[in-house]
Amino acid sequence: RRVSSSSTEGKRKARRNSGSIKEHAGSSPPDPEADIQERRGSTLKILDLYCKAGGASAGYARAGFEVVGVDIEDQPNYPYKFIKMDAIEFLKTQDISEYDAIHASPPCQAHTRAKHLSAARNGGKYRDHKYLIQATRELLQRTGKPYVIENVVVAPLIKPIALNGTQFKNIYTQRRRMFESNI
Repeated sequence: RRVSSSSTEGKRKARRNSGSIKEHAGSSPPDPEADIQERRGSTLKILDLYCKAGGASAGYARAGFEVVGVDIEDQPNYPYKFIKMDAIEFLKTQDISEYDAIHASPPCQAHTRAKHLSAARNGGKYRDHKYLIQATRELLQRTGKPYVIENVVVAPLIKPIALNGTQFKNIYTQRRRMFESNI
C-alpha cells in the first residue's frame, strides 16, 4: 500500500534539522515515528520475530505491510518471506535498516496459565521454557525502531494494552492478548 502526502515534507525537514532522524544519531534518542515518516510513499516493511505460522504476519500484510518472518523452527506453511534463525541472534547480528517496524511474539509457555494444567498432568513437572521477553525488549529498544511485543495476559510486559479476538470482525478466538509498544 502506498501512502503519500505533500503536507508532511515540512515535518520531515523539521525532524531532520532537529536531529531526531536516525542518520543524526548521537545527539538525541531515535524517534520511531521519524523513521516511518521518512519511508512514506513506499510500502512499509515489518519484521515479524518468532513468527511461527504467520498469524500476526497475515494481519500486517492485510494492512498493507511487506512482511518478513523470523523463527528458529522451520515454518513450511509461512506465506511470506521467511528466515530460519533465532530471533535474538537475528537482532544481534543482522542489518535491520530496511525494516520500518518490528513485531515480536516471544514464546509464552513460561508465562501461560496453562503451565499449571500441564504440571498437574505430568506429576508436577513442567518443561523448562526460556524467558525471552526482557532480552527481546532490550534489543528492540536498541534498534530505535517502532516495535510491538505480543504475549499472554500474565506476561511481564510494560504498560500493555489488551485486545481480545472477539473485538474484531470475523475473528472467533476468545483469547485475550497483551501488547506492549514504544509508540
